[in-house]
Amino acid sequence: MGKGKNDFFEIMQDEELLEEKLISFFGLDEISLVSDIISNRLYLQRKFTEYFNLISFHTDYQSARIEQLKGRPQFPTQFAVISPNLPHVYGNIQGSSGVSAFGNDIKLPLGTIRNNEREYEEYLIPHTSKMKLDHPLVSIKNVNPYFHNAFEYEHFNPMQSLVFPVAYKTNENMLICAPTGAGKTDVALLTILRTIEEHLVGRKIDFTAFKIVYIAPMKALASEIVAKFSSRLSPLGINVREYTGTVFNV
Repeated sequence: MGKGKNDFFEIMQDEELLEEKLISFFGLDEISLVSDIISNRLYLQRKFTEYFNLISFHTDYQSARIEQLKGRPQFPTQFAVISPNLPHVYGNIQGSSGVSAFGNDIKLPLGTIRNNEREYEEYLIPHTSKMKLDHPLVSIKNVNPYFHNAFEYEHFNPMQSLVFPVAYKTNENMLICAPTGAGKTDVALLTILRTIEEHLVGRKIDFTAFKIVYIAPMKALASEIVAKFSSRLSPLGINVREYTGTVFNV
């Protein structure tokens, strides 16, 4: 990088040399572009200096961390198999473990390939086959009768039934990875009802004791979730409001 960097700055400081190089590269048809580059060469030089400094820092830091981590288990191409004993984790793939260039312990599916590039790490995660869930369906009757109107069916689907004991019976953190339409939103609804139930005295909810925040990645999805949860939770007297960059009706 050093020689290329020096050559670049040498050309940028010599207006005639820069013009010669740019015309040779772009051709006379792009003379206006060449003129703009020459006019703004000091600004471009400053920005490229910031870029080279950033790359140099990242490369030096990565090299230092790799040197520091020598002796720890490293998996330069394919990850090794492990058998972690993790509660409430369901899947049809074996786990894998490794250490990133920055010293982070990482666990990814078996067969994951890691490519170490100069400026970044690339992970290629294999496609997984469909998982069969031979799990008895949980009835809505297992939910507090006060909440039955929040659901439009009598039984939860296999995925929802599998995670029901954690979603509705505990306050444990959860990560649900499932396709679109699998019922993840209703799992979130179960966790919401869990919180509401904790503040339920008889048939009255202590609304002053809690607030629930649901984060959606897009505004359109946020609006959809607000409409869905408003319909499901309105019988309980729960107000659902949207708070985005353009809408603030909390």
